[in-house]
Amino acid sequence: MSVWGPSPDELYAVGGQPQPGGGLILRYDGGGDWLPETLPADTPMLDWVFGPGAGDGRIWAVGRAGAIMVREGGVWSAEASPTTKILWGVWGFDEGELWAVGGNGVSDVPVLLRRDGQSQSWSEVVYPDLGVDCYGLFKVWGMAADDVWVVGDRGATLHYDGVDWSAHPTAQAIDLISLWGSDAEGWVAVGGRSNGRIARLEGQEWNAQTLAISGLNGVWVDPDGPITLVGVGGTILSLTPGSFEVVAEDSPTQMVLHAVFGFSGGPRYAVGGSLLQPPPYVGIILAYD
Repeated sequence: MSVWGPSPDELYAVGGQPQPGGGLILRYDGGGDWLPETLPADTPMLDWVFGPGAGDGRIWAVGRAGAIMVREGGVWSAEASPTTKILWGVWGFDEGELWAVGGNGVSDVPVLLRRDGQSQSWSEVVYPDLGVDCYGLFKVWGMAADDVWVVGDRGATLHYDGVDWSAHPTAQAIDLISLWGSDAEGWVAVGGRSNGRIARLEGQEWNAQTLAISGLNGVWVDPDGPITLVGVGGTILSLTPGSFEVVAEDSPTQMVLHAVFGFSGGPRYAVGGSLLQPPPYVGIILAYD
């Protein structure tokens, strides 16, 4: 479901099966195989992984039933969660403040969580009216502690300026699944269901365009320019910087690709699986050197 790492020699991929205790985290050390990490027996399926530091900092993973896992000293353990809703994303500029988002995307109120670095505890955050009938917040990502964006169902977006959250719904009621950004490129969000959508931030408003392809799930912006998008049917696209123009890349799979991550001037990784088929799911990890 997600892949992230502080360096090409330390990567983590998370996912699993939807039944209780079905969580899975794989670790890659830059050579050889991806190996499973030891998790608490009741860990549910996980949806996102992220660490705010480089090197030996802590790493968090979130997922089903409000699960929040943290890796410290090579050991994964569960942190107390204030929700049982699905968590789809987690991000933080540093360990002093982390954010997690979720909701079932169908019929429930979305959830926004904050982790306080001093108390080392999570709490639910009251956010402003989203301006749309939103049932899930899917990803959170920032370029600074006072420049954080959240995207979600039906074009819902939130921005945090270091003090308050504000809502900035898109003009079109499109599902936005993931986002990324860089100082040079700005913000890029992707989503869509039957058709892929790309949205770019212009000021405080999102400008979106629809593509004649299936839905998109993941985006990674290389700080040096290249932008990689992934989605349904094994779609891998290169987005031209500063535009909505995309070029298809060769893909070795027809499976759903859910997330993409890479290193500037280095390898890229995409992960996903048979997510549109009944479980048990078959996972896939793609590498591009």
